[in-house]
Amino acid sequence: MAMATIGRRLCKRLKSRRFLIHWAVMFTALVGVVSAILTLIPHMQLSAIASAVLIVLAIAIASVYAWCVARPKQLPADDVLPEEYSAKRCLVAGCVHDRGPALQVNELAAEVYPGVAPLPLDRYEQWMMVNPYILTCLFHPDGHVVGYFDIFPLRVDFMNMLVEGRCGEHDIRREHILSPQEAATLTHIYLAGVAVADRDTPRGRTHASMLVWTLIKYLQRFYPAPPVRELFAAAVTPEGEQLLRRFGFTFLAGGKGRKDPHPLYSVTLTPEALQGMLGSMPDWSTRVRLEWVSEQLPRTAAGGSAT
Repeated sequence: MAMATIGRRLCKRLKSRRFLIHWAVMFTALVGVVSAILTLIPHMQLSAIASAVLIVLAIAIASVYAWCVARPKQLPADDVLPEEYSAKRCLVAGCVHDRGPALQVNELAAEVYPGVAPLPLDRYEQWMMVNPYILTCLFHPDGHVVGYFDIFPLRVDFMNMLVEGRCGEHDIRREHILSPQEAATLTHIYLAGVAVADRDTPRGRTHASMLVWTLIKYLQRFYPAPPVRELFAAAVTPEGEQLLRRFGFTFLAGGKGRKDPHPLYSVTLTPEALQGMLGSMPDWSTRVRLEWVSEQLPRTAAGGSAT
């Protein structure tokens, strides 16, 4: 009975799509190499027996290779706990006020969104002079930027044109950015971008989760209710659109005819909604240090605390 079970498992693995793909790739590569060699040496003629031996060897090598590569993997260490975190080092999330990290963000944006021109750095620096809280970076312990997001508090008339599609991000100027004091009473804010480095690696995927967790904590800190706010975001990539939908964003408009040709989404930022987003994610509070926790936030015009 045990042997029969083992036999069924072996047959299932040999018939698996993963095994067959790796076997076919390796077998084709081996046959191609042998054919290339024979082409380069035209006077070399193989007998029927030699050809059969080479084919059998190719089948055997491809089978061993596919068997090893297609082995089911359980609890991959790099996904469960990337090596750099086993030393209990914390990443730092903080608002950026200077050129160094902003330059890294500009380069990261160009890499992650190759079809979209990054915002001019000198113009971005002018915006940060008006509101130093618009850009938040996730820093590796060695100091380099591994991810970022930026949220713009925009003047109401310009925000309306942005939502309607008559203006795009590259139309934003210094006078459109509101100060922290003015932003405290805004009911509409704009999520301009979220990006992480090395997104296809286990480390990058971990950083992505940390970054989104940080974004939610940022919203709770800098844009709490009341007032109830609406967060708008454009889906530049299919992955970004999927993430927006997963976090409860509502589709507002397609990209056709818009100055920025990307679908537009929005979500209402109630305390319950933000807490629900946090509850659906890992708690990174022991792995990410939020630099703004001790910062004193600006007060509203009425004199009450923005927190």
